[in-house]
Amino acid sequence: MRKVADAADVSVPTLYNLFGSKDEIRAALVGGFFDELDRSLGEGGPPDEPIQRVLAFVTAGVDTVVARSATTRPALLAQEHGGGGEHRTTPMAVERQRAAIQAAMDAGHLRADLRSDLLAAQAYDGFHRAAILWARGTLDASGFRSQARYAVCVCLLAVATDASRPDLLRACRDLERELGPATP
Repeated sequence: MRKVADAADVSVPTLYNLFGSKDEIRAALVGGFFDELDRSLGEGGPPDEPIQRVLAFVTAGVDTVVARSATTRPALLAQEHGGGGEHRTTPMAVERQRAAIQAAMDAGHLRADLRSDLLAAQAYDGFHRAAILWARGTLDASGFRSQARYAVCVCLLAVATDASRPDLLRACRDLERELGPATP
């Protein structure tokens, strides 16, 4: 909380007075993160192609986390250490991914064989793992972006149509080259 307070240029007691508990402070950080993410996606507009929209959301998410590293890094590390490595899924993130995945299913770019909400939650877990590795310093920003995009591409491959599968496989192979050897 000290690092978050320092980044906000307030004292720790002021942080608690303004927001309440640690959970409420984290919720405010996440809310600010998604506000910024919405603005960044709105600037260039989301891609028209539904699968590219899903990947653009992930890329914008990574870029926003990295841009706000003064607050996101300590928050991710505190969440990791405070929760024994567990994390609570951020419903807003999962809902945005679910909607994008569902739109790709509705447009016929992905099969509706699996539930879009569970695919989105799985994709978020991959994003969160990559975020933790970045927060620890195991991945740089580029590695974070590649790892998060790879997690989403693998999820999408589970429901890829014959038409979308080659592009997703190509994206996965390109990301594998960027990532190099496996990260523990």
